[in-house]
Amino acid sequence: VGKAGGETARSTLEVACRAKYNERAKAACLRRFSQGQSMISKLTIGFTHCIIVRPSHRAVGDSTSLLWVLRNPIDRIVSWYHYIHPMNCQAGGGRNPAACGSRNIIMTSQDAPIQPWTVKFFNCFPSIEALASALASALAGPKEDLVSSTEFNMTHPSGNETCSDVAWQTLLGKASMDSNHARFNHKFYWNVVMPGTTWHQPPPIKEILVIRTDNLQSDMEELDQMLLLQSPDSGNNTDTTNQTTTTTITPVSQQMQVITHGSQNQAFRTQLSVEGRQRLCCGLLEELSIVDTLVQHATNLSPTAKLETTRRVVQSCWDTMTTMEELRQHCIQHHMNAQAS
Repeated sequence: VGKAGGETARSTLEVACRAKYNERAKAACLRRFSQGQSMISKLTIGFTHCIIVRPSHRAVGDSTSLLWVLRNPIDRIVSWYHYIHPMNCQAGGGRNPAACGSRNIIMTSQDAPIQPWTVKFFNCFPSIEALASALASALAGPKEDLVSSTEFNMTHPSGNETCSDVAWQTLLGKASMDSNHARFNHKFYWNVVMPGTTWHQPPPIKEILVIRTDNLQSDMEELDQMLLLQSPDSGNNTDTTNQTTTTTITPVSQQMQVITHGSQNQAFRTQLSVEGRQRLCCGLLEELSIVDTLVQHATNLSPTAKLETTRRVVQSCWDTMTTMEELRQHCIQHHMNAQAS
């Protein structure tokens, strides 16, 4: 589950190969598993990607465990901002489809009487610092009518939306579909796989497993080993889930392919100040709380790993804090929380 390092995680799954539409690509992908697959791959029956669940939504109901790929929401939004920025259309000599899409929308719609979200967003926020600063001009948080809506049209100059409104709506994952991965945040996926529940309710019925992107390979290797030890048969077996016979269980690292969306080639990067990062932390308080809830319920992480993960996330916002409760109380007291019920 998730859209933060998810493609790297999916590269280890045979079911992701079988879900490919292109037959040639499917065959090439399956050849990587011809000598066997990891326990993670063997036991995985589906995955999420944006608005769909592959191979079908039935996988959500049929699953007994949910494996989340988690990333610090602040790092995620900063990465997303530069990923879609029109200045990164030509990244390292190649084309970045998301950034090129932003550039094309801006070039064709700049003077339109009704401007799309992309035009409004980059007119308001030429840098990630500008996005963070916009939160400070609306200390009470987002307007209630914006919070309750599922999507709103960015209009100019007749619309009433301010740059602060655009910032809040985007961080809440409620902006236009053009906002791309910002819309598919941790809360979005929570609602897909655990509908009718919220992060502050009792633990979900299904087992929660967690892969942290800043520990992605080691977390996957340790989880793979844990599943192998729990398996009644780790030798030759028939995988009835994926309808294939494997001759051996192979380490998950053998199938892992690191996929970065070209972030290492981005020429245009803007800086985020300490104060700007703190504003984003309070603006993304609900996202941070969801990540922390999943970490605390993860059965594959030790108590020490859970405490360290929370401390690392919280101190990426304020280095004087160590718990999510401290962060929540600070943001609430400073009227900066953007939680949406």
